[in-house]
Amino acid sequence: TQIGSLTRVTALDFSSNQLSLALPTELGSLVDLSVSFDLTANELSSTIPTQLGGAVKLASSFQLASNKLSQGLPTQLGQLEKFKGTFAVESNSLCGFVPSEVQALSYSVTAGWTVASGNSFGTPCCQVTSGFNCLPVVGLDTSTTTSLALSTGEYTATVPTQVGLLTEVTALDVGFNSLTGPLPTQLGAMTKLSAQAVFSSNQLSSSVPTELGMLTGVVANFELDDIGLTSTLPTELGILTGVANWFVMEQNDITGSIPSQFGRLTSLTANFRLASNNLCSEVPTEVEALSSGVAASWKVVTGNDIGTPCCETLSSVYTCTPTGAPSPVPSSVPSPSPTASPYPSLAPSPLPTPLPSSLPSSMPSSAPSPLPTAEPTLVPSPVPSAGPSPGPTTPAPSSSLL
Repeated sequence: TQIGSLTRVTALDFSSNQLSLALPTELGSLVDLSVSFDLTANELSSTIPTQLGGAVKLASSFQLASNKLSQGLPTQLGQLEKFKGTFAVESNSLCGFVPSEVQALSYSVTAGWTVASGNSFGTPCCQVTSGFNCLPVVGLDTSTTTSLALSTGEYTATVPTQVGLLTEVTALDVGFNSLTGPLPTQLGAMTKLSAQAVFSSNQLSSSVPTELGMLTGVVANFELDDIGLTSTLPTELGILTGVANWFVMEQNDITGSIPSQFGRLTSLTANFRLASNNLCSEVPTEVEALSSGVAASWKVVTGNDIGTPCCETLSSVYTCTPTGAPSPVPSSVPSPSPTASPYPSLAPSPLPTPLPSSLPSSMPSSAPSPLPTAEPTLVPSPVPSAGPSPGPTTPAPSSSLL
């Protein structure tokens, strides 16, 4: 199992050896596999791990032919969307039906698509593998069968795709069995389901089919808890607006964020449970708004990574966007009024600085002159300013006075 630590391996080839036992689920940790994955011609047994669907970079070669692998092809292999090379799983003991997600890969494969040869695809696994007890749905009258109450604990193997032919069924309960393999996409054809759609407590290994969003008539007991579901929550489930009680998908391996479309489930009054998965990011405000109407059992945060960006909890799947440079645009519109301050930044000038004047200042530039400011009279002063004059003082003409 330590092979899962080789996370930088781009090609893995152990073909034509004598490897036995089960394929380790840790192979799903080889997220950088991009060239080839080849275990052809060994003695490998058990099932194909759903975790191999995580090798989303794989493009050239996926080969598990000529082993002893059993049961069905995991729907998760449909995530290998870059695949264009050789896809070979022939000559095993595979059964059931090729999932539509996997079959879709065949349209882009150019080097070789060998799947059906040497397997039992098209036949329910419980009919070709000992120890399995199929759900008794094959052969039922499709026009008169209206209820499937099969939660007895005795059924194994996969859910037959023929269940989708029972389009008159209004109540389906296959919970608390030991069912394995994927949830068939054909369930979406059961559009008259209304009372319940219960798959709780099984051993399924499946992504959540988007086709379940077509079951818009379900008003109660939409229960897919504790069954090994993987991948993300389909946005299409937000269309199930009639569900009033028991929208339950807790205790699985569901990843990613909660779709904001779940906020449309406004009929819910009790039991909204998504706890104990691998959900991340924030709870959308549209979904959080439902909590005020759910009177009992609102379980979302417990057992998840709510509040943590998905790129931190699932770095192999999500990439964090680096924080950009600060925006030069101000965060708010500047106020047209000046910012008031209780204290001026500088002491105000007591007087404005005047422009220089070409005229002399009216103020004296020095101490006042001892001369009288009044004009002298023409009458001579009776007090002589010096000694007695020998003759009378003749007054000067008035025009020459300064």
